[in-house]
Amino acid sequence: MTWNGVLKIHIFCTLVFITFCAGCFTTISDLKTSAEDYVDLSDPSADKAQLRAAKWDIGIAGVYCYMTAPAYAERVTLNAGRVDVSVVCETADIMGHYKSKASFSFDALAGHDYVITKRDCHACVKLKDLTTNKLVAKYDTLNNPLGRVADLSTGDNTAIIRAGGAFSDKGNCQPSTGGRRGRSDFLEVDAGPITIDGECQARILPDFFGRRRRMSSFEFVAEAGHTYTITATEKECMSLLDITSEEIVIACEPYEKSK
Repeated sequence: MTWNGVLKIHIFCTLVFITFCAGCFTTISDLKTSAEDYVDLSDPSADKAQLRAAKWDIGIAGVYCYMTAPAYAERVTLNAGRVDVSVVCETADIMGHYKSKASFSFDALAGHDYVITKRDCHACVKLKDLTTNKLVAKYDTLNNPLGRVADLSTGDNTAIIRAGGAFSDKGNCQPSTGGRRGRSDFLEVDAGPITIDGECQARILPDFFGRRRRMSSFEFVAEAGHTYTITATEKECMSLLDITSEEIVIACEPYEKSK
């Protein structure tokens, strides 16, 4: 095959991909909250440190992080010493939009640059010292109620549906309100009647490769202020539990299909 032929095939495949994914592309501007670009909180005579929240965009996915404390900003200059930081990371990809919230308390060293990022970290937010190229802290968004939340609510009376059994024999289950768009580690939903889908990577139901995807669905009344989770502890059905104060089984629905 000639070089021109190869080039034509490459161009054709690229155009097909762009056409197919035309609705998948996102930009940082789709995510960006109106945080300040830069805030200087340092004293003129104090030793200083720099802290920024990372952002990146590859077209079909993007992450924009910004601090809400000690300032509502992307980048902050502050006094070296003890620092308390709160951060929000907004993510958009072909699966939908969601937010991760995290907090850090650490000793900022004079002259050091720090970055908060979700790069290479699906279920966490990292704080790194760029000066020493070392990890300072990692915030687990999967097992912390501040973590990776898809806010699907419209009012103040809300309930939380959280992922269950991650990295355990309970099945590594994720909830959604229909399809992949609404799936997240935490779903914040309106209290009241709701339908929740669940998908579990159930290790208690192994196939030849050691795992099997199991799916089910629940219709129930979510109570305001309550937290629910789904697990694959049973071979015949997926469990929905109210874990607000103790584990209470709400329902156990048969698996709909496996893949």
